[in-house]
Amino acid sequence: MKTFQKHTTENIREPQAPSRRGAEVQIHLERRPYGIRIIMPVLPSEGTLLDILLRIPSKAYLLPKEEGIVLDFQSRVCSSVFLVRLMQKLIWGKRVRVLAWISTNAETLSLFRSFGLSVEEPHQPIEGKSLTTPVVSPPKAPEVSLRNPVMLKLICTSLRGGQTIEAPGDVILWGHLNPGAEIIAGGNVVVAGRLRGLVHAGQVSNAETPESNASDIFILAGSFESPQIRIGNKLCYPDASTYGWGESVLITLEDGKPTIRVNSLLKESAGKRKHR
Repeated sequence: MKTFQKHTTENIREPQAPSRRGAEVQIHLERRPYGIRIIMPVLPSEGTLLDILLRIPSKAYLLPKEEGIVLDFQSRVCSSVFLVRLMQKLIWGKRVRVLAWISTNAETLSLFRSFGLSVEEPHQPIEGKSLTTPVVSPPKAPEVSLRNPVMLKLICTSLRGGQTIEAPGDVILWGHLNPGAEIIAGGNVVVAGRLRGLVHAGQVSNAETPESNASDIFILAGSFESPQIRIGNKLCYPDASTYGWGESVLITLEDGKPTIRVNSLLKESAGKRKHR
């Protein structure tokens, strides 16, 4: 694990361009109680910035389980194309745990929110307590231990923004997945309540794992309201005009594309109860 001293700065030189000979672009890596804060430069192009971020050694992202990274874009304007590339190549590619996406630019902040990303500063530690102890501790979620080899994580509480659940197998959330919260599972994901955060089902942790296995993966939601879902390596960015929005749905892959099915069984059951 790479050790950072407080307020350590990593200087990475940008390739020289004809119009900016000798220019130096700096990305600041600051050690904070919650982990690492990466402060982005405002001037370089999006392509140059992404290249610089990818050149940071992978060891820099190796942090204790309780810690994570805050990406501070300052007043920089970000495009949706850049954000998607950043998530695909850096966040998912290097499995970086991002606690918050910070910006002082209203347009960029609105973009982050439309992607369902957490834009609030992480909790600061209470004086005298461990650096990794948050101000408000979330309720500990009970887990179900099965006697068979099936891997299942059961969470009987709602998840708020900034909370992330990672599991190698299936995940069942008996509650709501609020905006800014995230579930990353190697298997299927079931959200009994409102699915408003981010879900990645069929996460491939091993590069040798065949992607075809994702065809057997599904996401089941009590109320589908998520701005982004992912099954395997397939992304989907729904909105209020998407089929099944606000309803109970089953999401699978068909011919390599996310397919949404409205749960008609629940509709029929609800209709029968009304006529009784």
